[in-house]
Amino acid sequence: MRRRCGQWCFVACTGAACVGVVAVLALMCVYEAARSAALRPGLPGAPEAPYAVMVGVDYVQISWLAPFDNGSTIVAFFVWTALQGSPLQLAWGGAQTTATVSGLAGNTSYKVAVQAENGVGKGPLGPATNITTATPRAPAEPDMPCLHDSGRQWLLVQWIPPADDGGLRISAYTLQSAGTPDGLFITCYTGLDLSFNFTGLRPAQPVVFRLCAANSFALSAWSQPLETHSEAANVSTPVAPATPLCSNATDTTIELLWEAPDDSGAPITAYTVRVVPVTQEGDTFFQTVDCGATRRSIRGLSPDSDYTLSLSAYNSEGASAYGAAATCATTAARPPSPPLPPRLAGASALWLILEWDVSNGLNVSYTLAADDWWINVSTPVPVYHGASTSYNHSDGLLPASNYTFALMAQNSVGASPWSDEVTFTTSQNGLCGNPADMATMKTHYSTMQAAIEQCLIKCAIQGFDCAVDCIHDEVGFSQKCAQCWGEMGECTCAAYLYHVVLLTPHQCRDVRRSASSPTARSALIVVKNTASRQRSPALVYLCGLSRPLSGSHASTVVRI
Repeated sequence: MRRRCGQWCFVACTGAACVGVVAVLALMCVYEAARSAALRPGLPGAPEAPYAVMVGVDYVQISWLAPFDNGSTIVAFFVWTALQGSPLQLAWGGAQTTATVSGLAGNTSYKVAVQAENGVGKGPLGPATNITTATPRAPAEPDMPCLHDSGRQWLLVQWIPPADDGGLRISAYTLQSAGTPDGLFITCYTGLDLSFNFTGLRPAQPVVFRLCAANSFALSAWSQPLETHSEAANVSTPVAPATPLCSNATDTTIELLWEAPDDSGAPITAYTVRVVPVTQEGDTFFQTVDCGATRRSIRGLSPDSDYTLSLSAYNSEGASAYGAAATCATTAARPPSPPLPPRLAGASALWLILEWDVSNGLNVSYTLAADDWWINVSTPVPVYHGASTSYNHSDGLLPASNYTFALMAQNSVGASPWSDEVTFTTSQNGLCGNPADMATMKTHYSTMQAAIEQCLIKCAIQGFDCAVDCIHDEVGFSQKCAQCWGEMGECTCAAYLYHVVLLTPHQCRDVRRSASSPTARSALIVVKNTASRQRSPALVYLCGLSRPLSGSHASTVVRI
């Protein structure tokens, strides 16, 4: 079929059958020689510019797509980084296409580029991406420290890391003590441990502890104070707690509050809440409250049901008896409250990762809706339904484009109202994946395909620069974007010649470069003039995407 196409083209152009036969034989020789040269292993191509998956204060996690291997399997990648204006330095090496580069400075812009290596050697360095690390912050205020155990002359205090480390690793915790909440606090421990045994006390000596956390940027605020004491000379188990107080009941939760009982000389370190169903069948269950806290949210209850709740207190001598019980009732079942809008947890040119808070209630599921910038849907349409509180939205997304989302929660009773809408933007990518060229493509999409095809056909003989200028003038793309489309056109022809299956735009360019010899160029001209849409084995992608479009944008793929 290929040889008949070539013969038809040359005969049609020359009007002489004999010349056509000679041209076919010449084309066969050129084809075999070019194909053999193309199949000879060479250095891998340069990877596309990497994109940031996660950006911290002192690290970035990046990802990239493997380039054309040029006939030899890629065995390693190398990540190079540098401050703006400085030479690149090797920062990471490995076989994966995702890497975490650490040891960076906060609020600083870096160049990041990737290089591939196959069995022949290391290929060229790919284009760099500019990534700015996050701004450092002080750690969040830690929770109040917790008394874990006690004796007459010592107290074992524990704590947990703060909820937010400020984007930097915690470098130290500082524990201070005083005789009273208003007294003079003195540092008794500094380090990275999560506990400290405070010794040298007298029996029944009162002590107040407070905690702060530090990273390399700043100190956190001080925690709420823990007021406690060492054990007395004579101790016993605590007195049974009094009847607790129920508040803020919902259809599945009850908030329980109580006062600390007499600890009988040894500090209370924990409570146990006993929950007994009254109006619904079910087993009694228990919940432990650590650190001597005097409130607890009891979750997982049945709607419109009564429960009795009682407490037992623990110290170093053991558990008290259970105190008098409170009878509390949950409310009737109802749909979930309107959820907060989803948050952006990660983004690239091709996907957006969203997450959201858990809604109260049993068996709650979520519906995430999204609009489509490409087709101008005014109301978001559902893209996810399930129990998860996160979703990777990646079906047919385009670079440098806005997407609007809303969230709804539902249970067996009904659905909540939709959350407020929130809009997130995919990152830019490649030569066409920018706001201006994406807007041009959207505006001229109905005529874009035909215009690009006509430019490639019109300029098959004149050359590459002619095609670029034509695409720029006819479609309105920027010069760089038009150049990318021109390369894709020539790549399609090279693929037709070499039987190459194209995976990414950069792989297209690698194949195109291998067909740059004068002999191969003559064959490409033949292919350009004869490859019909039905016979062409390759696709021209939207420049700036790293994979073929799918989903609602599948028609954006242009076949030459």
